[in-house]
Amino acid sequence: MAGAALQGQILDNADGRAAAASAAGTNYIQSLSAVSNSVTGADGSNLSTLTKAQIDVTTAETKYQVELGMPKKAADTTKKAAESMNR
Repeated sequence: MAGAALQGQILDNADGRAAAASAAGTNYIQSLSAVSNSVTGADGSNLSTLTKAQIDVTTAETKYQVELGMPKKAADTTKKAAESMNR
């Protein structure tokens, strides 16, 4: 399940992994800002609105962790491959 931050990203090199991680962070911040904006209106104290906002925050956090984890996994795999070649 690759997220939007990974679309078009190349994880074969460090620059690509860094770009994917940066995009994941940017998407996460935008998602949290959207959630914040959705509950700052006049009916922001509505329990169903706040519950939905909490679910949206959890969804954004999960998506961020997945998107950030994929570049990290690729970096770890590359590092392990390099270490095995040096033995």
